[in-house]
Amino acid sequence: MFESEGPDSIIKLTDFKHAKIRKSSKPMKKKLGGVFYLAPEVIKGNYTEKCDIWSCGVILYIILCGYPPFSGNTDEKIEEKILAGEVNFKGNEWRDVSSEAKAFLKKLLEFDENQRIKADEALNDDWFKLHKRKSNSIEGISPKVVKFLDPKEIKKIIYEFLNNNQNLKDDNIKLREIFESFDKDQDYHLPWDSVVKSFETFKKTHNDKIEWIDSLLDSLVDDTFNYNEILMMIYNKRISINKENFERALGALNQKEKAMVSITDLLTEFKKEPLDNDEWTKILLDFQKKGKNEEIKLKELKDLIITILGN
Repeated sequence: MFESEGPDSIIKLTDFKHAKIRKSSKPMKKKLGGVFYLAPEVIKGNYTEKCDIWSCGVILYIILCGYPPFSGNTDEKIEEKILAGEVNFKGNEWRDVSSEAKAFLKKLLEFDENQRIKADEALNDDWFKLHKRKSNSIEGISPKVVKFLDPKEIKKIIYEFLNNNQNLKDDNIKLREIFESFDKDQDYHLPWDSVVKSFETFKKTHNDKIEWIDSLLDSLVDDTFNYNEILMMIYNKRISINKENFERALGALNQKEKAMVSITDLLTEFKKEPLDNDEWTKILLDFQKKGKNEEIKLKELKDLIITILGN
């Protein structure tokens, strides 16, 4: 999970001046720093002060769009993407970012450290000349705090929701079969004692006590019942409760539901343990249409799943 540093992470001109501090006659070897900010040469274990220019580029990238240029659900995955060296400016976040800013970022995130811009050159870049400094920040740039959630946690919640949905459908099918076995006239109506016996038979197929059955029986007051109506009432109520639990579980990951989810990381995680489920197939197809480089807000993810399932 990645979380940006907030307002204090606004890039300053002095960041590039500080990039000179590590200058040494000998290349450095130790891999130090947060994985999101590591330059390719730091991962390889042979670097100079130019690695700080790369780190400044990562910070600026995050400020401009709200998420890091290289992300993944493990440090190893993040390092793989860094070593691939592919920086993209896709997505709606980049539509209003100037070409000068993107050109400057490319200079900072140049894979070849020998070709990467120097600190003094960065200070004199055209992009800096277009903006006046204001309160130690680049004028016109507002920092964005973005939280990227662990796809494993999200997958667990989604899978539990889908499995529960399937179990509820299976329960209803089983209940219908039991009701029909007592319906000798095949008129979809049963007397009270047959309804009770049907539920008692159903209970035996479950290891734990099903409290909603007792609650339902207490609410029935007629002598004869249309079991189709009972089945629909049970199914709708239990599906509604499962949806509420699903929304509550996702919401618990981030109370304001503004956290972001990487589609790429989700698809990668889902491939590890695929589901054989028609509902899941619909959701997965929609994810794939969105594209691998996209991110989605947690609330949008929840609404998308609920919409696709049509509940």
